[in-house]
Formats: sequence, C-alpha cells, structure tokens
Amino acid sequence: MNVGKQMRSGAAMGIYSELISDAVRSRAKDFFSFGLDYLPLAASGTATQAFTVDSDSDFMLCALTAISSANGAPQTQVAFIHATATLADTGSGRLFQSTALHLMAYFGTAQLPAFLPYPKMIPRASTVRCTLQNLVATAIDVRLGFHGFKIFPMPDH
Repeated sequence: MNVGKQMRSGAAMGIYSELISDAVRSRAKDFFSFGLDYLPLAASGTATQAFTVDSDSDFMLCALTAISSANGAPQTQVAFIHATATLADTGSGRLFQSTALHLMAYFGTAQLPAFLPYPKMIPRASTVRCTLQNLVATAIDVRLGFHGFKIFPMPDH
C-alpha cells in the first residue's frame, strides 16, 4: 500500500481506518478542522491560543497546516515561518512533544499538509493549547489548521 500516494489523493481516512480500533471505526464520523489565528504574532514575541473539542464528539487529529503572511499584508505569504510551537492537551496535561519544535518541522502547508504518522485521539470537551514563539524581530500573521474528523458516540438502541 502506497501511503504517501493515498494521503496526497485525499484518501487518508481509509489509511487511518486501518489504524484505529473496530469500536471507533464503526462509529459515525465527520470531517472537521479547528483553526487558531495569531494575528499578529508580535516581533520576537510569544502567544498562546487554544481550541476546545465539542462535547458531542471525540476528535481524531490527522494533519497539521500553517500559513503565514507579512503582518498587515495578507497577500504576501511567508515561505518559511520562523517560529517554534508547543502543543499540549490541557485536560490530560500531556505535551505533544518533548520540547518546542520549529513550526516548519511540525506543521505542513496548505499545499502539503503534515499528516501525522498515527492519528491522535483528542477526547470530547478537551482543550488543546498551542504556544508559538516568533524567532524574528518582525511581526507575522500565522494561521494554524488542525484537521481530522469528529467521532460521534454510538446511538442508544
């Protein structure tokens, strides 16, 4: 099975369905994305934002994207985002990584998303916190996307 080809063709959910349990695979699912906007991320600054998973479903995180533009000039996309990121699940207190990682080593682009090697289950009503640190002395606008699918509970019979 050519995983890279299937992911690029948009068939990633089929691949992930092979990695998740039968109990999860049989539940109703719906594509969903969470977004965080750092508008702007101050020059040499640090900012923290968070999103909360809805209480009606769990969220299976599959891919990460980052887009950046010069502050105040949204038509001017920054090709290389000079920032680090730290992600944490505040409900469990668990970090997604051992230390802050360069954003470009962690997040893909809109054209080439960073698909996770294994999807990350984020339980309903959990909050994911993301701290970015700008490594340059100019403000930038950064938009992050957290892509995956909602997994709804089994209906009562």
